[in-house]
Amino acid sequence: MVAVPDLSGMTLAEAIRTVLDVGLNIKISGNGAISPSTNDKVFGQSISQGKLVQRGEVITIRVIKEDYED
Repeated sequence: MVAVPDLSGMTLAEAIRTVLDVGLNIKISGNGAISPSTNDKVFGQSISQGKLVQRGEVITIRVIKEDYED
């Protein structure tokens, strides 16, 4: 079992690295770029921070473009 990290506010690259480092898999959604070379930020995740899950579990993150305006 692994604890789900808090990914909110991380860049896409930071979130990917963090998720993979703890042994989880990642799915990306939202209007943020799919390129980890951007500074778009994570603003939501499908599994709460601190929850214990099986290694290999998939966590979905929502990414928003830094320059996004409603």
